[in-house]
Amino acid sequence: ERAIKKFQRAAAGKTEEYKAPYLRPPHILEWTMEYIMDEIVDAEQYPDGSEVGLAGIYMFAADRIRAILNDLVPQQLPLGSMQVLKPMLRFYVLCDYQGIGLDVEVFEDPRNLEGFTKTFDAIRNGIENGQS
Repeated sequence: ERAIKKFQRAAAGKTEEYKAPYLRPPHILEWTMEYIMDEIVDAEQYPDGSEVGLAGIYMFAADRIRAILNDLVPQQLPLGSMQVLKPMLRFYVLCDYQGIGLDVEVFEDPRNLEGFTKTFDAIRNGIENGQS
C-alpha cells in the first residue's frame, strides 16, 4: 500500500508546512507524478477488482497533483521540475477533453483550468530560466 500527500489549502498558522523540511524534493515529486499517471490514471480496475471510473480517477489524481504543485512552486522550480510539470500539464489537458459530460460535482472545469494555468505558467517560468 502507498500513500500520497493530499492537497491542503494554505491557512493561517500553517506556514510551517511550506518550509523546506516539509516540502518533497523534485525527485520524489517526479516519482509521485509517475506513480499517479501510471498506476492511477491508467488503471483499469481498483485493487479489489471493481472497474475504475473517470470520476474517481479525476477526483483523486487532481487533488494529489495540486499537492505536488504546492510542494514544487515554493522551491522556486529547482532542477528537475520539468519532469514533474510536463506530465502534470498532460493530465489537465486530458481531463479537459475527457471531462466534458461528467457531472459538475465531479469535474470542475474552472478548477481544471486553474491547475492547467498554474502548471503552464510554471513550465514557462522554468523555460525562461533555462530548464527544458
